Amino acid sequence: MKSASIAVVLALVVGILMLGGIIYILVYPSAPVEPTVTEVDLELTILGGEIGGAFGFGLEEDVITSPGPEIQVNHGDLVRVTFTNAGLTAHSFGIVSEVGSDTRALFGAVVGDAARPLAPGQTGIVTFKADAAGSYFYVCTVPGHALLGMFGIFTVDGPA
Repeated sequence: MKSASIAVVLALVVGILMLGGIIYILVYPSAPVEPTVTEVDLELTILGGEIGGAFGFGLEEDVITSPGPEIQVNHGDLVRVTFTNAGLTAHSFGIVSEVGSDTRALFGAVVGDAARPLAPGQTGIVTFKADAAGSYFYVCTVPGHALLGMFGIFTVDGPA
């Protein structure tokens, strides 16, 4: 009987504490959290798709070329890429070491991927730090698309 009384008292105390917490939250709501804004060194808008029967990339609407325009950034730059699939089929964006390679994207720079590419008209954004100097490629990671012309040169200038 004594252990049942202790359990009832403990349950009552826990209930009162919970009720007090709820009342406190209702009376003193937390301040809204401001989203973290990260300033980037370079912001790019890249379109990918097909134009005139060719696969490619472009920096302006209706100007898609194969290879895509060369992109040059500085070592250490924080880069934000907004990629829009302007094509008629699924596409993606990623930075890799070789055209047509199945390696994972460098710098974590990928929008969509081979398994989940962007549908026509969809847009995705990635922000990454270009922290290794060298010459790379940006490609559509959908199998076969880079070999059909969906690639461009991505160069990171600076110390190796």
